Amino acid sequence: MNEQQKQKIRQLAEVEIRYTFANIKAQTDKEGKSIKAYYFFLVDDFFAAGNAAITVEDMLGYKPDTTVLYAIWSGRCLLYEGKHKAADGDAYNRSDTQSPLYKEVYSLVENLDNDTRYNKIRADFEECLIEAFQNCDKAGVFGDRTESGMLIFAFYIDDYDGNSETSLLYRSARALNNEKAYREIIEI
Repeated sequence: MNEQQKQKIRQLAEVEIRYTFANIKAQTDKEGKSIKAYYFFLVDDFFAAGNAAITVEDMLGYKPDTTVLYAIWSGRCLLYEGKHKAADGDAYNRSDTQSPLYKEVYSLVENLDNDTRYNKIRADFEECLIEAFQNCDKAGVFGDRTESGMLIFAFYIDDYDGNSETSLLYRSARALNNEKAYREIIEI
């Protein structure tokens, strides 16, 4: 991606984070719950990234000593998903109802048949996503995370990159959280 494309991706990611986090927060507040982690989850087709949150209460209700990632992967905790507001129908099946972030990134890879270029766009997208999180955090979108202990990160839920030390999980956890929170995320 060129710098102009990266800037657009960062801006679109920030808009999506602000919108979806606000909706998730309103829902968890209404239920009297506290968000433990807000994250973007990606699959091999990285442009189809989604976002979700898990609450302290749901984790404690499932297994008090569990890790955030295990609680997410277990499927036993309620995940509050942040979905782009679709014009109508299923937002995951019709490109005209996809989020602007999805549309923009998909347009960059739609007819691409070069693996090297595809992987470079993936790497650029991951970095733009981390930067968008950082910008939203600096702007106070997530509130006082020092006080709340809320974690933010991004990772491949299908273990595409192996969740190794060079993975998106480790890089985002390190870039977006203090040392204590980083360890809380990566200790699987």
